[in-house]
Amino acid sequence: MPAWPEAERTHWQLYETTSAGTPVSPPCPSPEALAKWLADHHVEAAPGFTGTEAQWLGAIKRGGVIPPVMTVGKQQVSPLDYT
Repeated sequence: MPAWPEAERTHWQLYETTSAGTPVSPPCPSPEALAKWLADHHVEAAPGFTGTEAQWLGAIKRGGVIPPVMTVGKQQVSPLDYT
C-alpha cells in the first residue's frame, strides 16, 4: 500500500486493510501470477472463503477493496464473486 511513484509500479501485491495494511503476498510480476499465488496458498478473501485462480483474477481485474463479508439473502457468499 505504499504510494509508489508511477515509474516504480512494476509488480502486483495483495495487502490487508483491516489493521496496519501489511502485505499478504509477495510482489508478483502480473495480475495472473498474483492470482495463482493467492489460490495456490489458499489465501482467505474473507473468513472461511478462499478462492480459485479465476476468482482471484476476476477480483484483481475489477480492482478496489474486497469486502470482508458478503451476504445474499441469508446466505454468506464469497466476496471474490461480488467485488
